[in-house]
Amino acid sequence: MGMTINVDLSICNLESTDCYLIAYFYYVTGAPLRDLNGEYRTYDDSVSVGVPLVPSRREQTFRAIELFLPYDELHLESGIYDLSFFIRIAREATNQTLAKTGHYFWHFTNQ
Repeated sequence: MGMTINVDLSICNLESTDCYLIAYFYYVTGAPLRDLNGEYRTYDDSVSVGVPLVPSRREQTFRAIELFLPYDELHLESGIYDLSFFIRIAREATNQTLAKTGHYFWHFTNQ
């Protein structure tokens, strides 16, 4: 069981540039969810999931890119949680943010 995030996006002027598409997960308070096993994480051990992205043309549209996060990787005890995530596109070589969304809010019940 898990969460699939589908992303559509268009990229210009990044032909053959190694990029990443990443989702970062937070409590609604703004505190990041902490990774406990090193599987789905950022450099600072916050929960995230990402995929590499390399545009092959000067202008390219990607449709339905899937980011999948198993619910167990949220590392939450039983309960009801108000959470959020945002999506970021970054250049791999420099970690430069190329674009990011606002936060998407959701409720999660862990039994």
